[in-house]
Amino acid sequence: GEVKRGPFDFDANVRGIDVDLARGRVLGATRGTGFLVADATTGAQVQKVELPGAAWTSHGVAYDAVHDRVYLSNENAAGTVGLRVLDGATYALLSEVATAAPSWRSVAVDPVAGRVYLGHAATTFDASGVTVLSTTDLSQVARLSAHAFGNKVYGVSVDTRRGRVYV
Repeated sequence: GEVKRGPFDFDANVRGIDVDLARGRVLGATRGTGFLVADATTGAQVQKVELPGAAWTSHGVAYDAVHDRVYLSNENAAGTVGLRVLDGATYALLSEVATAAPSWRSVAVDPVAGRVYLGHAATTFDASGVTVLSTTDLSQVARLSAHAFGNKVYGVSVDTRRGRVYV
């Protein structure tokens, strides 16, 4: 069919993507220390958000429209932080989740259930799977690491209406 938006002017390969529909923005995680913001109508890049940290490689990005938050995940064996939470309007860093050698390749948020889902990209089944955090305090709620939850979880999606998580 006909292209309705874009193409988006991202200056690197996008690893994760989400949208802030109210502001007309597309957020793209591009393996840098932050993410890129593009205009949803024109596709033009409007902002490059850089965050401190040499051992950070952005992979997943998820926008929570209910609480106006951006969740950014890291996969970097030298890293010490796995998730960053930013203000959705200013992109100011609000909080972080410390973890050694983070392998959080993908991220999804369910603002209704108050959960953040992080897909691990580890090469062994039991080190892979999904970590579930509370959006309130970022504490771990569950660790889904059995073989049934996947190896190298490159994508996680949430159906907030039905309360389902897709891995």
